[in-house]
Amino acid sequence: MVARKTRSGRLAARDAADAARMASEIPAATAVTLSHRLPAIARGILDPKQRDNADLQRMVAEKLEAGRDATAAAARGAAAAGGVLARGLRKQASAQAGLAKALQGGKGGSVLGRMAILGGASMALAFGLMNVGARTAKATLAPAHRKVTANARRLSRKAKTKA
Repeated sequence: MVARKTRSGRLAARDAADAARMASEIPAATAVTLSHRLPAIARGILDPKQRDNADLQRMVAEKLEAGRDATAAAARGAAAAGGVLARGLRKQASAQAGLAKALQGGKGGSVLGRMAILGGASMALAFGLMNVGARTAKATLAPAHRKVTANARRLSRKAKTKA
């Protein structure tokens, strides 16, 4: 995952909205897909000669592929969150050290200035984690969303041409 910087959270909001949209579309597309596939699976159970083994194998393979891709996206997100957290905590520690120096009357600058720096470091950390979380949610849902919505469209078209 490529790090994207934002001060306003617009990217995180867009990614979160995309993840929410995908999460809401998956159940409906799953219902459409199952409504087409379950009767064929039932026919295959009742009469093995009518079973479409190639389609069944493809279904299993695509589930495994989507699961693998989602797991990889989640792992990349966890690694990105770790990086954001490490950088953010380093910035906070530096800002806290400067504030401590200022409070002791050393050459740390003004106390209010150092408090502002610490607040900025905290906000940057919060936005960074928010961005990574939203991006990871979107990337983790994308493989399953892509597969199930494509299957629903394909099976719906196939049913219309048979009718």
